Amino acid sequence: AVPSRHHSVHARHRVHRPQPAAHHPLDKACFRTHACLFTVVSPPAFSPVPPLQAAEADGRVCQMALFSATTPHWVKRVSQTMMSNPVSVDLVGNDKDVNRTSKTITHQAISCQQNRVSKVIKDLALLHQGSRVLIFSDTKWECSKLQLELGSFGVFALHGDISQAEREKTLASFRKGDVRMLVATDVAARGIDVDDVDFVIQTSIPQKADSYVHRSGRTGRAGRKGTSIVLFNGEKEGRALQNLQQETGCSFDIIGAPNRYALASSAAASVSNIIKAQVPDEIAAQFATVAEELVEKCGGDSTRALQVLCAT
Repeated sequence: AVPSRHHSVHARHRVHRPQPAAHHPLDKACFRTHACLFTVVSPPAFSPVPPLQAAEADGRVCQMALFSATTPHWVKRVSQTMMSNPVSVDLVGNDKDVNRTSKTITHQAISCQQNRVSKVIKDLALLHQGSRVLIFSDTKWECSKLQLELGSFGVFALHGDISQAEREKTLASFRKGDVRMLVATDVAARGIDVDDVDFVIQTSIPQKADSYVHRSGRTGRAGRKGTSIVLFNGEKEGRALQNLQQETGCSFDIIGAPNRYALASSAAASVSNIIKAQVPDEIAAQFATVAEELVEKCGGDSTRALQVLCAT
């Protein structure tokens, strides 16, 4: 979109065609992306005025485009205040039958009592070992609590009480893959832009449908497939889950928490992958005595000995 005396565009989802105008950005498809001046928007502070005034003072014609996965009221107010006759490009609109999230995302829901949230997340992490996981919690207190309870998985936390320098360090590690699991609040997670997040886990049903759209959108990016899992209290939040489906257009698969058989199968696959790795003979030789003792305890049945080893 373009400020004040020029046309302006407010981009979201369904296209609302403006009246024909000479050299209209949409008519000419001329979003000028070269030599861009970016203003990062983070509510409630939003003021693109200084850079625009400075640019216009230099005689430059500025084009402003506002993009958002959702359009809450504050976004609409900003567009009306900062733009002249903004044009809305809306690819979804208010049609509740339209999926507002990426088509590459699978949506799942697990009924879970609040006191079992960390246990279910642990089991999901074991079931999908090696995956990059982003967990959303509603409060800083819950975020810190989950970090402690999931400590064995090397989970890091992002919330408002963590310094900016520490946040940037954690995000860099998450992007590189050194950190595979991150738990964050909505505000702290705004800077997370990682293409290959495998799973998004939400510890409860968000109060607003837009929050679910933003959270789940952290996976399934750039054409990749992803899974968004929401944990809910089946006794109290069943209706809330139905409302979320209607408001977002998502279809949730109700699944059970990982059971011991699924976890055992996953563990067996993990052991198989470890065995496939090349182990130097001198390292393997150090376990010869232990292996012989284990086979002897299993009555000389080496297959049984391996089964016991894998199960533990």
